[in-house]
Amino acid sequence: MTMIAVDLYRRYNTRAPAAYQGWRHAILLLVLLMAESAYGFYIPGFSPIDYKNGDSIEVFADRLSSRTEKLPFDYFKLKFCEPEEGRKSDNLNLGEILLGERDDLTAYKINMGKPKACQLLCSKQLTAKDVLQFQRLIRREYYVRMNIDTLPLVMRTHDNVKTVYVNGVPIGANASKGRTVVYNHISFEVHYHIPKFGATDLNFQKNGSPKFFRVVGFFGTPMSINHRNARDLDCSDPEDEHKYYLSDNPDGQKIIFSYDVDFRRSDIQWATRFDQFLNADTQVRSVLWISIINACGITLALASIIATVLLRTVYLDFARYNNIDDAEEAVLETGWKLLHGDVFRPPQLFQVLCIFVGTGAQLFVVTSVLLLFSLLGFFSPAHRGSLLLGLILIMAASSIISGYVSSRLYYSFDGPQKRFVTVGSAVFFPGLTVGTFFALNLLLTLAGSSAAASFLTLLLLMLIAFGVSFPLTILGSYIALRTIPFALPVRTNAVVRPVPESATGWKSRLTVLAGVIPFCTIFVELYYVMNSIWQDSVFVMFGVLALVFLILVVVCVELSVVITYLTLSGEEHRWWWRSFLAPSSSGLYVFLFSIFYVFSQPALQGMHFISMILYFGYMTIISIAFFLVTGVVGFTSSFYFVHKIYSEVRID
Repeated sequence: MTMIAVDLYRRYNTRAPAAYQGWRHAILLLVLLMAESAYGFYIPGFSPIDYKNGDSIEVFADRLSSRTEKLPFDYFKLKFCEPEEGRKSDNLNLGEILLGERDDLTAYKINMGKPKACQLLCSKQLTAKDVLQFQRLIRREYYVRMNIDTLPLVMRTHDNVKTVYVNGVPIGANASKGRTVVYNHISFEVHYHIPKFGATDLNFQKNGSPKFFRVVGFFGTPMSINHRNARDLDCSDPEDEHKYYLSDNPDGQKIIFSYDVDFRRSDIQWATRFDQFLNADTQVRSVLWISIINACGITLALASIIATVLLRTVYLDFARYNNIDDAEEAVLETGWKLLHGDVFRPPQLFQVLCIFVGTGAQLFVVTSVLLLFSLLGFFSPAHRGSLLLGLILIMAASSIISGYVSSRLYYSFDGPQKRFVTVGSAVFFPGLTVGTFFALNLLLTLAGSSAAASFLTLLLLMLIAFGVSFPLTILGSYIALRTIPFALPVRTNAVVRPVPESATGWKSRLTVLAGVIPFCTIFVELYYVMNSIWQDSVFVMFGVLALVFLILVVVCVELSVVITYLTLSGEEHRWWWRSFLAPSSSGLYVFLFSIFYVFSQPALQGMHFISMILYFGYMTIISIAFFLVTGVVGFTSSFYFVHKIYSEVRID
């Protein structure tokens, strides 16, 4: 925008007559103010940093992570080289802290436009315990993750078709005869772009003499080199016998670390520098679109059932019920009209159902807002941990929805346990998630993982849960108390109508089996989302994910309405829990799929016991959240459906 403003000024300055020269500065000031205001609303990432030739580029280490283990560690857990000025860390947001991210300054010295060849980093004398720690993490396939200018270090590998980008570089590799090699040399490759104008000033680049550069790529190639000594470095690609092997010497071992730095000019602009890593390949896109077509087919099939069977049947029911004039025919009435005196009778455990509905409504709003913000680009890859941070903040702020929905539903039927519903809505899901996190955090602390939250972080989470979420839930419940209850179209009889024996049995089993349909609509997307969570792959097709979520909502609505109508047609008034459980039982299949997933993925074989507990702990929370979101969609649609049909039928 700044470049456009300056360009307009230049054009005006060259074309304007001398009489208008007095207006030039006013026009320039106006366009610059417009440019600055537009520039300040840049969503996808940080503002670009312009480096001059020779400027220092700090290299930060994020963490040590592995695809097979879910225990991240601090970079300096291993005896890597420390910077001369001492350890320094950047400020982290709450999401980064909970994910185990760190921004520790490393000893690597990179200066813009200044290549380095076979540069000594440091020489480290390791004890036998330090060597054993290296061997342990190398065998578990741990990688070093680094970044410069918020751009992650990426290692390029090639398969038969395309280039594959791997986040970070491995610490070492397993060799033959049970030995391990350590990668003590990294060849860095920094890609830069020369913009036409600066981000903080209006200086244009002069032809042939660029003033500033922007980092658009950071690549690394690890090598294992057996340096003779710190003064005689040879960084050429070594043969196998010249690689640096870790030994079991009880006196320890000395490791010489080195690095190269090369700079390459790129045509990639700063605003699109993440695209080369985030674009899904053609095969993934085709699979996702096939799954969307499959989900649309399921949706259309259910819609056709409703259109051809359900709606037609309901229309005939209306015609039959509303045209009964003979008293003898009225006595012979059958079907769902007979249930008008019991259809709005609260079911057993109604207070629990209200808590589930209120919590599900909150989670539905959180999911929708997260998808919307992701589509708008608020959760940029440059902002590590922003998605988790956004989830926590939106979850806390939307607690008022949980208290309002659950309490209003319960108050409308004059339930006697109002306090239980209010407190249950405030404690149920937040207490479940916070309690699970605290238990898993204890295991992370015992394992020495960087993902273990500190006391201050735990205190902050408690403050968010009980200082923000809890009061907002109480406030929502208070607002519901002051709101007019739902107006019901029919009255509830004092005597409960008996349920026919034929109405039970197979319909209960149908309710559980019905969850397969919503699960099938999200099966493929669930696989890729779990890959991004548990195998460090990147999922960026939020548009596809939003479309699938919309299809899932439609499927849950249709499924719940069908199940509810079948229940009422069987002269059974207990539709409440079935309308909720029919779509929400898909949460059970999500959890069963998570069990299949962890034992079927080669990259997850041989997981550490603590990693396995972490996996099933968090997947249980995800499955319960899915259970509640799909359940509230089904219950809300069925409640509206039942309210609508009993409002239209004539009750004598």
